[in-house]
Amino acid sequence: MAKNSKRKTYILITFCFLTGLILLQNFSTGISAGVKKNAFDAESIVSSLAKNPFFISLGLLYFSILIAGIVNTVILLVKKAGKKRLFPDPNDNQNTTLYPPAQGTTGLPARLHSNQESNWKTLAFILFSVYIISFITLISISNINNKYAIFSIVIFCNFLLELAVIIIILKQFSKNRLGLIKKYFYPHKVFMIYSSFILLLIPAALFNQLLLKGLNTSPTVNPIISLFLSTKDTYSTYLLLFQIVILGPLAEELFFRGFLFRWLRGKISFRNSALAVSCIFAIMHRTPAAFLPLFFLSLLLCFIYERTKNLFNSIFLHSFHNFLGALFLIIIKLN
Repeated sequence: MAKNSKRKTYILITFCFLTGLILLQNFSTGISAGVKKNAFDAESIVSSLAKNPFFISLGLLYFSILIAGIVNTVILLVKKAGKKRLFPDPNDNQNTTLYPPAQGTTGLPARLHSNQESNWKTLAFILFSVYIISFITLISISNINNKYAIFSIVIFCNFLLELAVIIIILKQFSKNRLGLIKKYFYPHKVFMIYSSFILLLIPAALFNQLLLKGLNTSPTVNPIISLFLSTKDTYSTYLLLFQIVILGPLAEELFFRGFLFRWLRGKISFRNSALAVSCIFAIMHRTPAAFLPLFFLSLLLCFIYERTKNLFNSIFLHSFHNFLGALFLIIIKLN
């Protein structure tokens, strides 16, 4: 009875802070207090970099990944036709400490189970952290007119937020429970799937742009990116790159895959869990120009986590994907 009462309390707290966050978003224009979202003109950027040797090298890298994707797609289709698994099934290893079975069952579960009270408690703490840090950020930038100062504050507060999410989740759940384990880590196989995924990502990005045009919406670039390209603050630049490549993927995978997807997966099917998490993942990035690519990326990350039960595979893929994007931004900035 007491546990049920606690769970209801955490649910109430969760919705209170969720409401508070929505109100904060309505009263705030994000960092656009001093920065406007700029239209993204890909053609002008590419034309200005056409003779840049670093950009040419990056183009060759992307092209190599695309070719690898075509080859790996054929390999994966052959494996699929031969009913061969790309990843060994972790459930074949009867490690009930790593993947504890549901009560009253034997062997390893197809779904990951966890305590519902602990889940709501974790979500309440995370939303509380997001609310407090968002509120502090809003107060800090409200009276600042210097867009570069706003950029530094937002980057630092985002760093604190990602750190808070990591600490809260690791505090509430064991590393084994989350899938942060050394076994079942397959970076080469993850890259095979990712390179094949690129073949889907390109048409998804193009279709996303067509949708925006159909809605009479001009593609925009996140104001943080605009400031990153123009700021001369070395500290903020390095901190943002660290978040893009390392801290961000770690925090997001812990939350979206290790926590949220695992929670839903214990209740509903993989398809519905992955779709729900991917919608939330794409929406929370608040980048309409990349909604479909983000949505499909999240589906892939959920698939990798479902098949390997190892979060390091998802973190590696997410980090590598962000690294490729960061390289593009660095070359533009240097140019």
